[in-house]
Amino acid sequence: MTHGNPGAAHPAARGPQEPPGRGGGRPGDTPSYVLPASVEEACAVLADGRGLVLAGATDLLARGDAPLTGRSVVDVTRVAGLRGVVISAHTVRIGASTTWGALERAELPPELWGLREAAGRVGSVPVRTRGTLGGNLCTASPVSDGIPPLLTLEADVELRSRAGVRRLPLSEFLVTKHTTRLGPGELLTAVIVRRPSSATRSGFLKLGRTTGSTVAVVNAALRVDWTPDARVERIAVAIGGAAPLPVRLTALEKRLTGADRNGLSRSLEIGEGDLTGLTPLSDHRADAEYRRTQAAVAVCHLLTAAVG
Repeated sequence: MTHGNPGAAHPAARGPQEPPGRGGGRPGDTPSYVLPASVEEACAVLADGRGLVLAGATDLLARGDAPLTGRSVVDVTRVAGLRGVVISAHTVRIGASTTWGALERAELPPELWGLREAAGRVGSVPVRTRGTLGGNLCTASPVSDGIPPLLTLEADVELRSRAGVRRLPLSEFLVTKHTTRLGPGELLTAVIVRRPSSATRSGFLKLGRTTGSTVAVVNAALRVDWTPDARVERIAVAIGGAAPLPVRLTALEKRLTGADRNGLSRSLEIGEGDLTGLTPLSDHRADAEYRRTQAAVAVCHLLTAAVG
């Protein structure tokens, strides 16, 4: 894992969705390398379920749980249509191979500014130059910087295979730590966000022990949809680093929905009930109580910015 934000290389299938016996080949087998030019060609290579997708390569070779022996490494860096952002009146479509650096520079609409802020905090400059959105999602890290803002946006993922196309909410695509619903032979091709009809403000905050390319102790994303009379029509808050995967704080969202700006300002104290769903662990970066406290701090900062 690179800086806790793997960013670019995602396995074609892993966790419970990978068929038994697919994990490797015979001793001495040499991995093959394929450089497809189209999504169709990539899906054809991935069809046998033995492929490992490579995009930015910031994570694949560093992973100890992805043996290359007997596998097909499918390099999608030249696949047309997997990069870039397409903005329409109703949706924003982001190609899975779009790098974090490109997202940081993109002219995204206000509802995606939180994602743009997250893009600027992923790893280091070299990681943001190579690492991709799709790889970050498929690695499904608890401290992923890309997942929280996309959860608040209720984004969908588009999955392609030789059997066709399917679309899942990101919240359903993610199963648990390092496990997704990406099936054998499938390729994540895009992330799709539906644009809100009301005024929206979004943000992202990453808290760590040091600055720079540090792995987050916790991170947080916020999205607020305002009514014309400045009430909270809809609010979404997601926390990373305090559960097996980033999670929405649904109890807090319910409490704040309908508040006006003054009411939201008076609601900045985050109570224990607002943090329902967080199950932080203690490790060498921080203990569980510190993570819980920092999650509340991060949410307060984002709410203050949203009111201002």
